[in-house]
Amino acid sequence: MGHDIREQLRRDREEVLAGLEALGVAGIDRGRALDRLAELRGCWKAHVLTREAVVYRALEGEDATAATVDDADDRLVANKRIDAMFDRLSSTRPGSLTWHVRLDIVRQAIEQHLETESGLGLRLESRLSIEALHDLSDQYQLVRDKLSVLEDAKAA
Repeated sequence: MGHDIREQLRRDREEVLAGLEALGVAGIDRGRALDRLAELRGCWKAHVLTREAVVYRALEGEDATAATVDDADDRLVANKRIDAMFDRLSSTRPGSLTWHVRLDIVRQAIEQHLETESGLGLRLESRLSIEALHDLSDQYQLVRDKLSVLEDAKAA
């Protein structure tokens, strides 16, 4: 049996935030910074898509209401906004003042997005058994791995 899905989500979020922090380190060369940014962006996209396909589907399932549809739309808009910020960052010279400002904007947007989902763990705990949380983590890992391969292929 795998880890609890809440642990998996936390690890993925920490990985993305640590990756953004690493991009702010002085002295990183342009090619390496842009490669790491592309990897990080792919990681974030895989996380977001997997979370929607696995976690929210398990929570909302067949009983989706207008409110859950609105919530999904809000998450989509927030994720598109973050993706656009990644675009702007990738067209910036690493290490420049603009790079650091845009990097901080992306980090803040991701943190704000994650903060809006702070109750996700409690929702999962209240609706699913421990076994289901472990099964969901296994499903999440499989889907995320597949989406990561797709994101890597798109980036190549």
